[in-house]
Amino acid sequence: MSFHIVTINSPQASLSCRDGQLTCKTPEGEKRLPIEDIASIIITSFSAQIHSNLFLEAARHGVALIICEAFKPVSAAPSSPPIPGFTSHGHRKIQNGLVDRCI
Repeated sequence: MSFHIVTINSPQASLSCRDGQLTCKTPEGEKRLPIEDIASIIITSFSAQIHSNLFLEAARHGVALIICEAFKPVSAAPSSPPIPGFTSHGHRKIQNGLVDRCI
């Protein structure tokens, strides 16, 4: 059950997902939290490093990613169920030799 709202403020944070856990490395150390326990991740740091595997795992687990500039949201990947017509790896299903258009 997802219930944590994680806020990343450290400018030197490095975010990834490893072994099903959000991993946040900063000069102070490393912290981990199971991705299935997270409802959303809010990134307010202007220079945090975000690894692409975090985007993939967040999408698979329905975790909303909100990226901010000057503490205001500029981009959001809302949590949602899987998109019909896509495989679990994000590839489009091909029907009759044609790829369906997603609107």
